[in-house]
Amino acid sequence: MDYFIDADVLYAYLNPSDWLHEAADRIIGLIKTGKINAKTSIIVVLELAVVIKRDIGPEKVEEIMKTLKNLTIKFIYPLLYYVTKFLVY
Repeated sequence: MDYFIDADVLYAYLNPSDWLHEAADRIIGLIKTGKINAKTSIIVVLELAVVIKRDIGPEKVEEIMKTLKNLTIKFIYPLLYYVTKFLVY
């Protein structure tokens, strides 16, 4: 079964002071070991970048995006992605 991972889970995982960090860390551990098939969207990553920039600082955005890249979370693409791609090409 696939699970959609929202920005709240990713933010809590990346922010040790978040009150849900421990639970998010367990979820990400299940993703890393392949026990959970995780998916997210580019919209979630964009939301996460905005919140990180606001709450933690702009200097952390690139570092955190590199961390996310190493996770085995697959991306789903919203309809807008396909429509835009069709119209542009």
